[in-house]
Amino acid sequence: MKFHAVSHAIVETQIAQGYGPSKRAIARLQSEGLSRHEALHAIAAVNFQFAGELLQGQTEEQRASFQSRKNQATDALHATRLGGDKVRDTQTEREGTDNHERE
Repeated sequence: MKFHAVSHAIVETQIAQGYGPSKRAIARLQSEGLSRHEALHAIAAVNFQFAGELLQGQTEEQRASFQSRKNQATDALHATRLGGDKVRDTQTEREGTDNHERE
């Protein structure tokens, strides 16, 4: 549960501080039908993918391109690529299934 909360906090902080890729991704994913909670998880998955790279060690080339590659991966997120064919039709359904948004 702590990992879940940390992943939310990281992405919410990125959005609050105006980190462009995360701000664009959250807006895009929600407009494509994902709940805020689902969109946060998608962005967090990119963050942790790149965090794993840091833990495994990077080549000089990876270090030089790290931020650019992470930004590109975040900008490439789309609901349809995340199984978004389950896109919801109504705001009510989105709000009703996502209790984390109100916490």
